[in-house]
Amino acid sequence: MCAATLTVMYVMYYANESRGLLLLMYVIMLLFGIFRLNTRDFFLISMITLMTYGTDIILLYLFRPEGVNFRNEFLQWIVLAIVMIAFSYIGGYISSLRRNLSTSRSELKKTVENLNISRSELEISLSIIQEIAIRDELTGFYNRRHLMELLDNEKNRSLRGNSVFTIAMLDIDHFKKVNDTHGHQSGDDVLRTVSTAIRNTMRNTDFCGRYGGEEFILVLIQTDLKEAMICAERMRANIEKCLFPRIGDGFRITVSIGLSEYQMREEIETMIARADRALYRAKEDGRNRVACEA
Repeated sequence: MCAATLTVMYVMYYANESRGLLLLMYVIMLLFGIFRLNTRDFFLISMITLMTYGTDIILLYLFRPEGVNFRNEFLQWIVLAIVMIAFSYIGGYISSLRRNLSTSRSELKKTVENLNISRSELEISLSIIQEIAIRDELTGFYNRRHLMELLDNEKNRSLRGNSVFTIAMLDIDHFKKVNDTHGHQSGDDVLRTVSTAIRNTMRNTDFCGRYGGEEFILVLIQTDLKEAMICAERMRANIEKCLFPRIGDGFRITVSIGLSEYQMREEIETMIARADRALYRAKEDGRNRVACEA
């Protein structure tokens, strides 16, 4: 811009009557700096401009006084000074607005990014909370409330697709004796170990929930009673092999299992009651066995 100012100064020196019109070139030059210069820069350019025009007037007075109206030149210099000062304020203000807008956009972008991060963290936190709300803390299986919801869903799916499913009600034999003899911490260890054995035996399509203190309900999807008997027997055998080194080398646990296959249009409570009767029969027959009720 300084080079352009000097160029205009040179042209104006020889412009004679057109000198007043060329003063507009100074204002046009300032327009190019409106998006880059601040108020201080505008004032600096304005001072340089006024000095160059003033230098023109002095040079004209010294070397080309003929035909020059110095009164008009001085008035034009005054008008130019007023215009340049006013433009410096306005240009600086516009430039400041642009910088503030750019800063606001940058801050808004950061805020949006932070909100997206916060939203993502919130979704993760909500997902964790929801998972905690439906899980049994000790065993990691579904709690009873969520288990019943899943059973209702499975019932509706069975009605729509005419599919079968079977539940296995599993009860740890003599669990109360474990708590009374070895303490509740040992009882918790038994529950965790049995839960792990169930989880390692069940299929990915099946799900399990803790129904009561030492009772579990395993839901076998797309499985009839005959297939469920095989799965339940395998699970019973695996649990019988579990070791409990913290309780004792010779300590073993057995389970009794009652099975019932879903009958079309029956209530889930009715199905559970049949599985419970089968479980009771397994215990009556000596425990550590699988029984079923059609």
